[in-house]
Amino acid sequence: MASSHSTLSFRWLEILEHEFDKAFVDLDLLLGEIDPDQCEITFEGRQKMTALSAAFAQLCHKAQTIFQSNAKLEVSRSRSQTFAFFRENNLRSRSRSTLDKVQIGSCGWSAT
Repeated sequence: MASSHSTLSFRWLEILEHEFDKAFVDLDLLLGEIDPDQCEITFEGRQKMTALSAAFAQLCHKAQTIFQSNAKLEVSRSRSQTFAFFRENNLRSRSRSTLDKVQIGSCGWSAT
Protein backbone atom coordinates (compact mmCIF):
# COMPACT_ATOMS: atom_id res chain seq x y z
CA MET A 1 0.00 0.00 0.00
CA ALA A 2 2.85 2.38 0.77
CA SER A 3 4.29 2.00 -2.70
CA SER A 4 0.91 2.71 -4.28
CA HIS A 5 0.78 6.10 -2.52
CA SER A 6 4.25 6.92 -3.81
CA THR A 7 3.36 5.73 -7.28
CA LEU A 8 0.21 7.87 -7.28
CA SER A 9 2.18 10.93 -6.18
CA PHE A 10 4.72 10.56 -8.96
CA ARG A 11 1.96 9.84 -11.50
CA TRP A 12 0.06 12.95 -10.37
CA LEU A 13 3.20 15.05 -10.83
CA GLU A 14 3.76 13.59 -14.28
CA ILE A 15 0.18 14.43 -15.33
CA LEU A 16 0.50 17.95 -13.93
CA GLU A 17 3.74 18.54 -15.83
CA HIS A 18 2.12 17.28 -19.04
CA GLU A 19 -0.86 19.63 -18.58
CA PHE A 20 1.46 22.57 -17.89
CA ASP A 21 3.54 21.82 -20.99
CA LYS A 22 0.42 21.63 -23.15
CA ALA A 23 -0.93 24.94 -21.80
CA PHE A 24 2.51 26.54 -22.23
CA VAL A 25 2.70 25.49 -25.89
CA ASP A 26 -0.88 26.65 -26.51
CA LEU A 27 -0.11 30.05 -24.99
CA ASP A 28 3.10 30.35 -27.02
CA LEU A 29 1.16 29.61 -30.20
CA LEU A 30 -1.42 32.21 -29.21
CA LEU A 31 1.32 34.80 -28.65
CA GLY A 32 2.68 33.93 -32.09
CA GLU A 33 -0.63 35.01 -33.62
CA ILE A 34 -0.31 38.58 -32.30
CA ASP A 35 0.22 41.21 -34.98
CA PRO A 36 3.95 41.78 -35.68
CA ASP A 37 3.38 45.49 -35.06
CA GLN A 38 2.77 44.62 -31.42
CA CYS A 39 5.97 42.65 -30.90
CA GLU A 40 6.46 44.33 -27.51
CA ILE A 41 3.39 42.50 -26.20
CA THR A 42 4.68 39.20 -27.59
CA PHE A 43 8.13 39.77 -26.10
CA GLU A 44 6.72 40.73 -22.68
CA GLY A 45 4.33 37.78 -22.75
CA ARG A 46 7.15 35.36 -23.50
CA GLN A 47 9.27 36.84 -20.69
CA LYS A 48 6.39 36.23 -18.28
CA MET A 49 6.01 32.69 -19.63
CA THR A 50 9.71 32.06 -19.00
CA ALA A 51 9.39 33.25 -15.40
CA LEU A 52 6.26 31.16 -14.92
CA SER A 53 7.96 28.10 -16.39
CA ALA A 54 10.99 28.51 -14.11
CA ALA A 55 8.76 28.81 -11.02
CA PHE A 56 6.77 25.75 -12.07
CA ALA A 57 9.98 23.76 -12.64
CA GLN A 58 11.18 24.63 -9.13
CA LEU A 59 7.83 23.66 -7.67
CA CYS A 60 7.90 20.32 -9.48
CA HIS A 61 11.46 19.66 -8.33
CA LYS A 62 10.55 20.39 -4.70
CA ALA A 63 7.41 18.25 -4.94
CA GLN A 64 9.45 15.38 -6.41
CA THR A 65 11.98 15.69 -3.57
CA ILE A 66 9.15 15.53 -1.03
CA PHE A 67 7.59 12.53 -2.77
CA GLN A 68 10.96 10.73 -2.77
CA SER A 69 11.45 11.46 0.94
CA ASN A 70 7.95 10.20 1.70
CA ALA A 71 8.58 7.03 -0.30
CA LYS A 72 11.77 6.36 1.67
CA LEU A 73 9.95 6.98 4.95
CA GLU A 74 7.14 4.63 3.92
CA VAL A 75 9.64 1.87 3.13
CA SER A 76 11.45 2.47 6.42
CA ARG A 77 8.18 2.39 8.36
CA SER A 78 7.15 -0.80 6.61
CA ARG A 79 10.47 -2.44 7.47
CA SER A 80 10.15 -1.33 11.09
CA GLN A 81 6.63 -2.74 11.31
CA THR A 82 7.81 -6.04 9.81
CA PHE A 83 10.74 -6.22 12.24
CA ALA A 84 8.44 -5.44 15.17
CA PHE A 85 6.00 -8.14 14.03
CA PHE A 86 8.72 -10.81 13.86
CA ARG A 87 10.26 -9.68 17.14
CA GLU A 88 6.86 -9.88 18.85
CA ASN A 89 6.22 -13.35 17.42
CA ASN A 90 9.65 -14.48 18.55
CA LEU A 91 8.99 -13.19 22.08
CA ARG A 92 5.62 -14.95 22.17
CA SER A 93 7.20 -18.19 21.03
CA ARG A 94 9.94 -17.93 23.64
CA SER A 95 7.38 -17.09 26.32
CA ARG A 96 5.31 -20.15 25.38
CA SER A 97 8.41 -22.32 25.45
CA THR A 98 9.39 -20.99 28.87
CA LEU A 99 5.84 -21.46 30.15
CA ASP A 100 5.81 -25.03 28.83
CA LYS A 101 9.11 -25.74 30.62
CA VAL A 102 7.75 -24.25 33.85
CA GLN A 103 4.60 -26.36 33.58
CA ILE A 104 6.61 -29.51 32.85
CA GLY A 105 8.89 -28.70 35.76
CA SER A 106 5.97 -28.12 38.13
CA CYS A 107 4.45 -31.45 37.10
CA GLY A 108 7.76 -33.11 37.95
CA TRP A 109 7.87 -31.45 41.37
CA SER A 110 4.33 -32.48 42.22
CA ALA A 111 5.00 -36.11 41.26
CA THR A 112 7.80 -36.44 43.79
